[in-house]
Amino acid sequence: MTRTMNTSTLPNNPVENLSDPSPTIIVVDDDAQVRRSLQSLLQSVGFKVETFASAAELSDRDLSAIHGCLLLDMRLPDRSGLEILEDPTLRRLGLPTIIITAFGDVSSAVRAFKHDAFDFIEKPFNDQYLIGRIQHAIQLDGIRRQVRDSITHASQQLDGLTAREAGVLDLIVSGMSNKMIAAQLGLAHKTIDNYRARIMQKMDAQNSADLVRKALIAKIKTAQGMPPYRIYEELFPLVSN
Repeated sequence: MTRTMNTSTLPNNPVENLSDPSPTIIVVDDDAQVRRSLQSLLQSVGFKVETFASAAELSDRDLSAIHGCLLLDMRLPDRSGLEILEDPTLRRLGLPTIIITAFGDVSSAVRAFKHDAFDFIEKPFNDQYLIGRIQHAIQLDGIRRQVRDSITHASQQLDGLTAREAGVLDLIVSGMSNKMIAAQLGLAHKTIDNYRARIMQKMDAQNSADLVRKALIAKIKTAQGMPPYRIYEELFPLVSN
Protein backbone atom coordinates (compact mmCIF):
# COMPACT_ATOMS: atom_id res chain seq x y z
CA MET A 1 0.00 0.00 0.00
CA THR A 2 2.98 2.31 0.34
CA ARG A 3 4.23 4.52 -2.45
CA THR A 4 7.86 4.37 -3.48
CA MET A 5 10.38 7.14 -3.00
CA ASN A 6 14.12 7.53 -3.24
CA THR A 7 15.28 7.61 0.38
CA SER A 8 18.87 8.30 -0.64
CA THR A 9 17.92 11.97 -1.10
CA LEU A 10 16.79 12.44 2.49
CA PRO A 11 18.70 15.04 4.53
CA ASN A 12 20.46 13.94 7.69
CA ASN A 13 18.08 16.08 9.73
CA PRO A 14 14.60 16.10 8.19
CA VAL A 15 13.50 18.94 10.46
CA GLU A 16 15.90 21.39 8.80
CA ASN A 17 14.45 24.09 6.52
CA LEU A 18 10.84 23.49 7.55
CA SER A 19 8.56 26.48 8.20
CA ASP A 20 8.30 25.49 11.89
CA PRO A 21 11.72 24.51 13.35
CA SER A 22 10.10 22.12 15.83
CA PRO A 23 6.96 20.49 14.40
CA THR A 24 5.09 18.04 16.60
CA ILE A 25 4.36 14.46 15.62
CA ILE A 26 1.24 13.01 17.26
CA VAL A 27 1.45 9.21 17.55
CA VAL A 28 -1.73 7.26 18.31
CA ASP A 29 -1.20 3.50 18.77
CA ASP A 30 -2.47 1.09 21.41
CA ASP A 31 0.81 -0.88 21.37
CA ALA A 32 3.12 0.63 24.01
CA GLN A 33 6.21 -0.82 22.34
CA VAL A 34 5.29 0.77 19.01
CA ARG A 35 4.70 4.11 20.72
CA ARG A 36 8.10 3.99 22.46
CA SER A 37 9.87 2.90 19.28
CA LEU A 38 8.31 5.66 17.18
CA GLN A 39 8.96 8.27 19.85
CA SER A 40 12.63 7.29 20.04
CA LEU A 41 13.02 7.23 16.26
CA LEU A 42 11.35 10.58 15.65
CA GLN A 43 13.03 12.37 18.55
CA SER A 44 16.40 11.14 17.28
CA VAL A 45 15.95 13.25 14.14
CA GLY A 46 14.70 16.35 15.94
CA PHE A 47 10.92 16.06 16.03
CA LYS A 48 8.83 16.80 19.10
CA VAL A 49 6.64 13.77 19.79
CA GLU A 50 3.46 13.20 21.78
CA THR A 51 2.01 9.71 22.14
CA PHE A 52 -1.52 8.48 22.87
CA ALA A 53 -2.88 4.97 23.38
CA SER A 54 -6.47 5.53 22.29
CA ALA A 55 -8.92 7.80 20.55
CA ALA A 56 -10.23 8.88 23.95
CA GLU A 57 -6.78 10.06 25.03
CA LEU A 58 -6.35 11.94 21.76
CA SER A 59 -9.72 13.66 22.13
CA ASP A 60 -8.50 15.32 25.34
CA ARG A 61 -5.65 17.01 23.46
CA ASP A 62 -6.33 20.37 21.80
CA LEU A 63 -4.77 20.01 18.34
CA SER A 64 -5.85 23.40 16.99
CA ALA A 65 -2.41 24.99 17.43
CA ILE A 66 -0.41 21.93 16.34
CA HIS A 67 1.81 22.14 13.27
CA GLY A 68 3.15 18.75 12.35
CA CYS A 69 1.75 15.34 11.48
CA LEU A 70 -0.58 12.72 12.93
CA LEU A 71 0.51 9.06 12.88
CA LEU A 72 -2.64 7.07 13.39
CA ASP A 73 -2.92 3.30 13.91
CA MET A 74 -5.89 1.86 12.04
CA ARG A 75 -6.96 -0.48 14.85
CA LEU A 76 -7.48 1.11 18.26
CA PRO A 77 -9.38 -0.33 21.26
CA ASP A 78 -12.15 2.29 21.35
CA ARG A 79 -12.39 3.66 17.82
CA SER A 80 -10.76 2.83 14.50
CA GLY A 81 -8.15 5.11 13.01
CA LEU A 82 -10.33 5.49 9.93
CA GLU A 83 -13.23 6.71 12.08
CA ILE A 84 -10.94 9.29 13.68
CA LEU A 85 -9.73 10.35 10.23
CA GLU A 86 -13.35 10.85 9.14
CA ASP A 87 -14.22 12.96 12.18
CA PRO A 88 -15.31 16.43 10.97
CA THR A 89 -13.39 18.12 13.80
CA LEU A 90 -10.08 16.57 12.77
CA ARG A 91 -10.73 17.26 9.10
CA ARG A 92 -11.36 20.94 9.81
CA LEU A 93 -7.95 21.15 11.51
CA GLY A 94 -6.31 19.92 8.30
CA LEU A 95 -3.48 18.15 10.15
CA PRO A 96 -1.75 15.78 7.69
CA THR A 97 -2.48 12.21 8.76
CA ILE A 98 -0.56 9.03 8.01
CA ILE A 99 -2.40 5.78 8.68
CA ILE A 100 -0.15 2.98 9.91
CA THR A 101 -1.46 -0.56 10.11
CA ALA A 102 -0.55 -4.22 10.27
CA PHE A 103 -3.86 -5.09 8.61
CA GLY A 104 -3.80 -3.16 5.37
CA ASP A 105 -6.20 -3.88 2.52
CA VAL A 106 -7.25 -2.05 -0.62
CA SER A 107 -10.69 -1.00 0.64
CA SER A 108 -9.20 0.53 3.82
CA ALA A 109 -6.56 2.39 1.82
CA VAL A 110 -9.20 3.77 -0.56
CA ARG A 111 -11.34 4.86 2.38
CA ALA A 112 -8.34 6.57 4.01
CA PHE A 113 -7.32 8.49 0.89
CA LYS A 114 -10.94 9.44 0.23
CA HIS A 115 -10.86 11.26 3.56
CA ASP A 116 -7.59 13.03 2.79
CA ALA A 117 -5.05 10.76 4.49
CA PHE A 118 -1.56 11.80 3.47
CA ASP A 119 -0.37 8.19 3.28
CA PHE A 120 -1.33 4.64 4.21
CA ILE A 121 1.69 2.62 5.42
CA GLU A 122 1.75 -1.04 6.36
CA LYS A 123 3.69 -2.39 9.35
CA PRO A 124 6.49 -3.27 9.50
CA PHE A 125 7.69 -0.13 7.72
CA ASN A 126 11.09 1.20 6.75
CA ASP A 127 12.18 3.86 9.27
CA GLN A 128 13.79 6.05 6.65
CA TYR A 129 10.72 5.87 4.44
CA LEU A 130 8.46 6.88 7.31
CA ILE A 131 10.69 9.84 8.23
CA GLY A 132 10.67 10.95 4.61
CA ARG A 133 6.89 10.80 4.40
CA ILE A 134 6.54 12.76 7.65
CA GLN A 135 9.00 15.36 6.36
CA HIS A 136 7.00 15.79 3.17
CA ALA A 137 3.71 15.92 5.05
CA ILE A 138 5.01 18.76 7.23
CA GLN A 139 6.33 20.68 4.24
CA LEU A 140 2.99 20.39 2.47
CA ASP A 141 1.15 21.30 5.66
CA GLY A 142 3.12 24.56 5.74
CA ILE A 143 2.25 25.28 2.10
CA ARG A 144 -1.38 24.35 2.67
CA ARG A 145 -1.61 26.70 5.65
CA GLN A 146 -0.15 29.53 3.58
CA VAL A 147 -2.74 28.87 0.87
CA ARG A 148 -5.51 28.77 3.48
CA ASP A 149 -4.33 32.06 4.98
CA SER A 150 -4.22 33.66 1.52
CA ILE A 151 -7.78 32.51 0.82
CA THR A 152 -8.97 33.76 4.21
CA HIS A 153 -7.29 37.16 3.78
CA ALA A 154 -8.61 37.63 0.24
CA SER A 155 -12.10 36.58 1.36
CA GLN A 156 -12.03 39.14 4.17
CA GLN A 157 -11.00 41.83 1.71
CA LEU A 158 -13.81 40.79 -0.65
CA ASP A 159 -16.33 40.92 2.21
CA GLY A 160 -15.25 44.53 2.81
CA LEU A 161 -16.60 45.63 -0.56
CA THR A 162 -20.04 47.18 -0.94
CA ALA A 163 -22.63 45.32 -3.03
CA ARG A 164 -22.04 47.72 -5.92
CA GLU A 165 -18.24 47.35 -5.67
CA ALA A 166 -18.57 43.56 -5.61
CA GLY A 167 -20.75 43.73 -8.72
CA VAL A 168 -18.21 45.90 -10.51
CA LEU A 169 -15.42 43.52 -9.48
CA ASP A 170 -17.32 40.58 -10.97
CA LEU A 171 -17.48 42.42 -14.27
CA ILE A 172 -13.78 43.29 -14.09
CA VAL A 173 -12.96 39.61 -13.48
CA SER A 174 -15.11 38.67 -16.48
CA GLY A 175 -12.74 40.73 -18.64
CA MET A 176 -14.82 43.84 -19.23
CA SER A 177 -13.17 47.25 -19.55
CA ASN A 178 -14.29 50.24 -17.50
CA LYS A 179 -16.05 51.63 -20.58
CA MET A 180 -17.97 48.37 -21.11
CA ILE A 181 -18.90 48.20 -17.42
CA ALA A 182 -20.16 51.78 -17.48
CA ALA A 183 -22.34 51.03 -20.50
CA GLN A 184 -23.76 47.85 -18.94
CA LEU A 185 -24.57 49.51 -15.61
CA GLY A 186 -25.73 52.80 -17.14
CA LEU A 187 -23.16 54.80 -15.21
CA ALA A 188 -20.61 57.41 -16.19
CA HIS A 189 -17.15 56.18 -17.18
CA LYS A 190 -15.64 58.36 -14.44
CA THR A 191 -17.88 56.71 -11.85
CA ILE A 192 -16.57 53.26 -12.81
CA ASP A 193 -13.01 54.61 -12.69
CA ASN A 194 -13.69 55.70 -9.10
CA TYR A 195 -15.24 52.35 -8.22
CA ARG A 196 -12.25 50.54 -9.64
CA ALA A 197 -9.82 52.70 -7.68
CA ARG A 198 -11.68 52.00 -4.41
CA ILE A 199 -11.81 48.30 -5.16
CA MET A 200 -8.07 48.22 -5.87
CA GLN A 201 -7.42 49.98 -2.56
CA LYS A 202 -9.71 47.73 -0.50
CA MET A 203 -8.31 44.56 -2.09
CA ASP A 204 -4.74 45.90 -1.69
CA ALA A 205 -4.10 45.03 -5.33
CA GLN A 206 -0.92 46.21 -7.06
CA ASN A 207 -2.43 46.13 -10.57
CA SER A 208 -5.36 44.73 -12.53
CA ALA A 209 -3.86 41.25 -12.80
CA ASP A 210 -3.28 41.16 -9.03
CA LEU A 211 -6.87 42.28 -8.47
CA VAL A 212 -8.25 39.47 -10.62
CA ARG A 213 -5.96 36.95 -8.90
CA LYS A 214 -7.14 37.99 -5.44
CA ALA A 215 -10.79 37.94 -6.48
CA LEU A 216 -10.44 34.39 -7.78
CA ILE A 217 -8.52 33.26 -4.68
CA ALA A 218 -11.26 34.68 -2.45
CA LYS A 219 -13.87 32.56 -4.18
CA ILE A 220 -12.07 29.21 -3.97
CA LYS A 221 -14.48 26.61 -2.64
CA THR A 222 -13.95 22.88 -2.07
CA ALA A 223 -15.97 20.23 -0.26
CA GLN A 224 -13.47 20.19 2.63
CA GLY A 225 -12.63 23.87 2.53
CA MET A 226 -9.14 23.16 1.15
CA PRO A 227 -7.80 21.10 -1.75
CA PRO A 228 -6.77 17.59 -0.61
CA TYR A 229 -3.17 16.73 0.21
CA ARG A 230 -2.78 14.56 -2.89
CA ILE A 231 -3.15 17.72 -5.03
CA TYR A 232 -0.36 19.45 -3.10
CA GLU A 233 1.88 16.40 -3.37
CA GLU A 234 1.55 16.46 -7.16
CA LEU A 235 2.34 20.19 -7.26
CA PHE A 236 5.13 20.21 -4.68
CA PRO A 237 7.46 17.18 -4.71
CA LEU A 238 9.69 16.51 -1.71
CA VAL A 239 12.11 19.37 -1.02
CA SER A 240 15.40 18.10 0.41
CA ASN A 241 18.85 19.51 1.12
